[in-house]
Amino acid sequence: MNNLHFVEQGKYATYFAFNAPESDIQEIESIFHSSGVMSDLVKVKRSFRPAGDGCMYTHYARVKKSAPTAKLVKLFRSYQSSQFTKSINKLSESFKNVISEKSLECELLKLSLEIRKNFPQVPEQKHLLRQELLDLLIRRKPTTKDEWISDIPYHFREACVGDEFSAYSNEIFKLISTFKKESYDSKYYH
Repeated sequence: MNNLHFVEQGKYATYFAFNAPESDIQEIESIFHSSGVMSDLVKVKRSFRPAGDGCMYTHYARVKKSAPTAKLVKLFRSYQSSQFTKSINKLSESFKNVISEKSLECELLKLSLEIRKNFPQVPEQKHLLRQELLDLLIRRKPTTKDEWISDIPYHFREACVGDEFSAYSNEIFKLISTFKKESYDSKYYH
């Protein structure tokens, strides 16, 4: 018994029952149509009763009586494989984004230590790279003074000491810009 798909032989047709999200039905239909196992006029439909194996599947396709079971299974597995690859790629991209943001955070924390060393008189709540502002910088990623003004709420900006900002804002923007570019490059050029 297999709960991913089931092939049921009927008197006039073969039915291929399977589980898949609604968003993938057109893709599955296309695979079955292009392979010739299903007439172009036939659509994949939602299941409303259990299949012959007793399992309730989300969808079924009425395929040609002559369609070999092995071919149906192979086509469906190729669809599943492509979905698995897409899922892995999405996870991989998410993982890369998390790593990139953590790397940016590390670099900004190193810079924060340097700023504190050079401006020891500035209280924590006015420090340019205090934790709440650091989190905002990582999330919003401003790379220019104009973006800083438009992307970072006023009450966060006004709490900063002008000397720290004047001395280190360009370095912060350059760091963020470098990480934004690396993130863009890895997304579109690899």
